[in-house]
Amino acid sequence: MATTVRVFRMKQELAKSYRKKRDEMGVNNRTFIDVAITRHLPEIESALLVIGLGDVIEGSFPVKVEIDMKNLTDLSESSQATGIPAIRLLRLCLLRLTAENPKPKGRSGKRKAKTATRKRTTKGGPK
Repeated sequence: MATTVRVFRMKQELAKSYRKKRDEMGVNNRTFIDVAITRHLPEIESALLVIGLGDVIEGSFPVKVEIDMKNLTDLSESSQATGIPAIRLLRLCLLRLTAENPKPKGRSGKRKAKTATRKRTTKGGPK
């Protein structure tokens, strides 16, 4: 199997726990990464697809929207916390909202009282 070297940014805590667990398992970096991806990537991918992260942007076009500065700040902070770009988070929010079932309008939950219907009889009654 061909291998390559890549450099990824990660928090110091993750780097420490990664090295510790790798040493406990007695494996090299390549094997540790292989185990992590094989065990967890399918589950993570499924979970992300469920929330809409698999939205395809092919055929997309620019849409101008007005956005409150508070919402922009919220998106930015969520982006920093999750590592997911703010525009991606906004698209997820829009996907979720557009997928919600609309609530029925106009009914207060009260049912109309049934009116009694009169039986129609033929002239002269039954024969």
